[in-house]
Amino acid sequence: MDLPKLSFYELKSLRMYAKQNGFVIGVDLASRVFQICYADLKTGQLVNRSISRSEFENMITDSQFGKCVFGIEACGQCNFWGRFINENGHICRVIPPANISSFGNLRDKSDSIDAVKIFKATFSPSVPESILKDEAAQALATLFAHRAMLMKARIQLENSFRSASYEMGFISARGLEAILQSSKELLSQLDSQHKRRSFKAYKLISTDCYTIIRCIREKIDKIDLFLKKFAMNNRMCKHFMTIDGVGPIVAAALYSAMNGNPKMFKNGRKFAGFLGLVPKVTGTGGKIIVTCVRKGGATHYKQLVYIAAVALISRFRRTKATEESSLLKKLDKAKIKRKIVLSVANRISRIAWALAYYDMDFDIEKCKFLS
Repeated sequence: MDLPKLSFYELKSLRMYAKQNGFVIGVDLASRVFQICYADLKTGQLVNRSISRSEFENMITDSQFGKCVFGIEACGQCNFWGRFINENGHICRVIPPANISSFGNLRDKSDSIDAVKIFKATFSPSVPESILKDEAAQALATLFAHRAMLMKARIQLENSFRSASYEMGFISARGLEAILQSSKELLSQLDSQHKRRSFKAYKLISTDCYTIIRCIREKIDKIDLFLKKFAMNNRMCKHFMTIDGVGPIVAAALYSAMNGNPKMFKNGRKFAGFLGLVPKVTGTGGKIIVTCVRKGGATHYKQLVYIAAVALISRFRRTKATEESSLLKKLDKAKIKRKIVLSVANRISRIAWALAYYDMDFDIEKCKFLS
């Protein structure tokens, strides 16, 4: 297939970008076979070919083009390759997939086409970049993702066993001890009624569910203990914990979301948008509509900040709220209280960014965001 040449304006933009930063190479990452794309700066002819993993490593360590700017798509291994590229004296641009799709034909897709899209997006200065995590921040983020999966599995198993008990006439409360008590009562009843076939099946179910749930809870407790120790020994997390409702685990989550560097975000609003705590704005014909909060964002961190907001509002209603409180009036009148909780979570994230950026503790006299 004959590769097209860059247009006059694309080639002019590429030459200006390469003169200031370095030779531009677009890379479509994969597990074993990578697709690279670059252009001849004289003619604008595109070069698009596939290379192996070892050849790509040699290209980075012994580049024949001198200093290069590698453009890669944000994916599972982008952080590893981004660190490897930067360590060898090059520049790496990690571009979100949503900002790459507009640089080519949306109907066709292949490795070579994706490499051309990534290449064109790399030397476009207006295309935003994703945050490149270091090894420690990536490990902490992976730990939070692992914790979220364990929490989900535990809840699924508890609900499954509670539904099985419910079908046999037992209503079990939430929690591991309540499930254990319900299973004992169920097995005792089945044994007394001489329902041996049902007894064996439900004994196997209760034993397996209880063992797995207990094991998952132990793993979650170990992760929480590690996160608490991390937060207690980290200066930035100590600043976060001065905010009402923010504990060690939420503080560690905020630290991980910032990658330990608040300067990666322009302001607190950008950080709240990264978490996914901002509403979606849409509209046409001059009519702008502010709708619900997006489902995307950093979901693991957003859930924890949301829980912190719920805890903060609950504590406020119990201890500090008065009849003249504007927040209490809104909570009593609001049809959807979730909007107010999300607004408080948004405020917590923005305050956390400010505390990290200015290296200070929270002062309730300067910021009374609950009143």
